[in-house]
Amino acid sequence: MIRINLIARKRGASTKRAIDFRNFLVGVGAALGLVVVAGVVASLLLGVRIADLEAQKSDAEADLRMFKDKAAQIANFETDRKNFQDKIAVIQELRGNQSQPVILLDQVARQMPERAWLTRMEAKGPELTIVGRAMGNSDIVEMMRRFKAIEVLDGLQLVESRRMTDKDLSAYEFTLTGRLVQRRAGS
Repeated sequence: MIRINLIARKRGASTKRAIDFRNFLVGVGAALGLVVVAGVVASLLLGVRIADLEAQKSDAEADLRMFKDKAAQIANFETDRKNFQDKIAVIQELRGNQSQPVILLDQVARQMPERAWLTRMEAKGPELTIVGRAMGNSDIVEMMRRFKAIEVLDGLQLVESRRMTDKDLSAYEFTLTGRLVQRRAGS
């Protein structure tokens, strides 16, 4: 047997609620879909941006390595340049001092008294030691007076004077010290 309900029910309200609920779910789903799509697009854009930044970073690091190499080369160049300048200064100083021993020996030979002679002359840097013999103390005094006129010799001091006898020759052995001075240009 079939039963038929003849009492009318309002079906429209529940159907409308179901349709509203479905529309709500579709809206939420669409919104979620848009959020997911926006997230994927943002992720892709960020990935591209990250890749660009990493490329820029690697380029900057390569430039930094190149600049460090250049800086090291410049530092080496500066060191070499300073070494060469130091060597040039030494060469110029040696050239300036090249004639100094000749001038000193010439002037010493011209100023030597007849009764005195040198046995040794030694220079260590600017310090000069002169060892010799003279017939008397007056000859040593005269020699020191004359040596004061030598332009490349300064601060001459008598360190020692003593009487000695060598093969029947009685003389005074003396030691003088002084400083060699740089000759001025044009002197």
